[in-house]
Amino acid sequence: MPLASFVRPVHRHRTGRHLTCRYRCGLTSRDARLKPRRNGLELSAESGRGLATVHAFATEWGDNGQAEFRSVWFLLAYDLTGNPWSTTDD
Repeated sequence: MPLASFVRPVHRHRTGRHLTCRYRCGLTSRDARLKPRRNGLELSAESGRGLATVHAFATEWGDNGQAEFRSVWFLLAYDLTGNPWSTTDD
């Protein structure tokens, strides 16, 4: 279980939304890139659901490979034409 976690503000770009999640893990001491689990989206999965969801929905994603202070980023792409996100209620 992460010791602390948070999501940085969402960065809005013309091509989509970019989010970065950072947390202090401490579960392993070996630096390595994350890989989604094959069964991560199954209801019976006991772990790995978050990364499997990011992998399933994100256009692009990656991580910094650091074991202690992990940073995972992902891009949720969209077309702004006719999208409610591109309008304001002025």
